[in-house]
Amino acid sequence: MKNKDQSGFNMVIDSLMAQDDGQFQREKLQEFQKLINNVWEGITDWRKRNKFVPKEARGLAD
Repeated sequence: MKNKDQSGFNMVIDSLMAQDDGQFQREKLQEFQKLINNVWEGITDWRKRNKFVPKEARGLAD
């Protein structure tokens, strides 16, 4: 996500849950929201995380 708008992501998911009548769908959205929030840093561009990247891994995403 280019702008790292985690609060925007959460607002969208919360809005979807508020519109949903089914408990099952709401639970699935909550699980998805929790998963994404737990791995938020990991879904950013790895080239911009300032972490060591092994030489063998360079070029894999180009």
